[in-house]
Amino acid sequence: MAATNFETPPACAADIRLHLRDLELAATFPPDQFARVREIQTEKQRGDETKDPDEKVRHFQRGREIAAELFGEASHHYITCELSIAHHLYSIPEKREEAFQRTNHLLQVLDSLGASRSNRARDALVVLFALYVMRDDFTKAIETGKQAAALFETPGDKRRREYATLTGTLAKLLNEAGQHEQALHYARTGMNDSLPLNGLQTDDHIRLLREYSRAKIKLQDHDGVQDAWSDILMFTTNVPCFPLHERRELLVEYRSVLQSLALEDRIPEVDLQIAQLKGVSPPEPSPAGEEQQRLSAQYYAGMAKYDQARMEFDLPGKIKALYEFREAAAALKAAGSAARVAEADFVLKDLLHLEKSSEEVREIAIRSEQERRLGQSSKDEKKQWDALVHFEQAMEHAKTAVGVDSHLYACAEVSWAETIVEMGDERRRTEAIAAASHVRKVVEANGAYLSTLYRTTLAVLCRLHIGQNESGPAIEAGEKAVALLEFEDLDQGPYYALLTSFLAKMLNEAGEHRRALHYARSGLYGKPPKYGEYSPFYARLLQEFTRGKVAIDDLDDLQPIYEELIQISDDNPVFPLQRRIEYREEYLAFLNSQGNNQRRDSVVAELANLKGTQPLQKSRYTR
Repeated sequence: MAATNFETPPACAADIRLHLRDLELAATFPPDQFARVREIQTEKQRGDETKDPDEKVRHFQRGREIAAELFGEASHHYITCELSIAHHLYSIPEKREEAFQRTNHLLQVLDSLGASRSNRARDALVVLFALYVMRDDFTKAIETGKQAAALFETPGDKRRREYATLTGTLAKLLNEAGQHEQALHYARTGMNDSLPLNGLQTDDHIRLLREYSRAKIKLQDHDGVQDAWSDILMFTTNVPCFPLHERRELLVEYRSVLQSLALEDRIPEVDLQIAQLKGVSPPEPSPAGEEQQRLSAQYYAGMAKYDQARMEFDLPGKIKALYEFREAAAALKAAGSAARVAEADFVLKDLLHLEKSSEEVREIAIRSEQERRLGQSSKDEKKQWDALVHFEQAMEHAKTAVGVDSHLYACAEVSWAETIVEMGDERRRTEAIAAASHVRKVVEANGAYLSTLYRTTLAVLCRLHIGQNESGPAIEAGEKAVALLEFEDLDQGPYYALLTSFLAKMLNEAGEHRRALHYARSGLYGKPPKYGEYSPFYARLLQEFTRGKVAIDDLDDLQPIYEELIQISDDNPVFPLQRRIEYREEYLAFLNSQGNNQRRDSVVAELANLKGTQPLQKSRYTR
């Protein structure tokens, strides 16, 4: 196993010192004063959670005032609140000068406290970097960006989205300044530490790959350029609502890349794709500043009101909330806005139909929702047969109330198909594929590509096709589901690990090892559960990562990964004996290729102990 470094990074140490100063002072407070410390934390939390821009600033300012009164301006609590204000203000054009002044002042305070290498200083530098970019002061931006990047010290720090945004933008500025070696350094650093990573926004993902490619071409080093563009185009293809004008722009650049790589035979296909997008125009610019903040608040408020009305079976409340949400989504003109509007329209079709229907029909629709909730509760309690009955009832009621091409019916139908997957019912798998395929067709016809319903349907189809050993349809659906999860920047949990591990396995089996590595690495950076019932997903990601690396003969630093794989399987009782044997057999083959006889002997002994007197069985991935 690789040695573990327990030394506290300088940034963490500086933050600890700042925090300790506040804690030591708080320990001297009388009870009534100590209670006010909690007020600071409460105000900060409320500011983080609210979508209302004015409320956000009020909460942060209130927290800062209390912090100044209790701890003074040179304190951890005050600095944290002030930084939150600056971070919020810099996205509002008319407030950027104020944000600039606040951020510079914060950095001066941190420097006076000996905390210029703290995480708080890092966060302030990231804000200052963005402000210099917005001012078109690229020389200062590059200088500040480098300082900020140096303070992302731990692997966890480097997996934050801020790091991907920072390194990608810094690489872009350096390429434009002709500093291609440095641009390549930051693009490669961002890619190695942040990509592929679930939760990265589209622009972060593409910018890093694009600047990596640009720097490589300028340096006449073409190794890896084609792979970078394959990833870019794969992402834009798999996200159905990816802006068409951006895809056309990328294809035009890709055409020039192919010329640089002397791959002219591929250009006609790209020319055809560009021609198909001729006439596509960029959308109107999104509103900025306080108007954007207002619309965002309306957007999230509409979502919350709809959820509340749905829980209460309040038909007029749902209609009103959806119109509010729809209006804000359309006005924001953000990436995916059209899909958000389409999703609202899809749901509104049902609701407006029910509004005109009889009370009896509306009651049937309510019974459909009730049955679906009961089905979900049964699923959560592992009562799959009960869940199936409830979902079938929900489908029947939805069919009567609003028809089989409705949102209400589709939600019940995909829940039924997902239950078949989880039950492992092979006899009804074909029926479940037909059901999920129907849902997909209905959702796509309504343009609701960013809906939870669509993501769930794709994931269910992927798993069903895997069960039928149909790798082509499984990969197609799975890649789209993963791309949408990443586009939506969601907290994936075990579901993301499940899908990426399936994709990595199928792609390795199909000989698509670089694509398999893409998904294995994405899944591993998505923080999959290492213990408990979901740990096999983590193990599969590790295993497929090693298999992909072995297949392309890139064997550096694989030994710690094999060791981790074995340890995880040994520590978790959910792993069958045959899996533990398989992992060691593949590890043994790797050790033989490296001539590592010392560890080889111990693995042979472990295998003999696991298998008793049985002869060793080779995995098809061993050499």
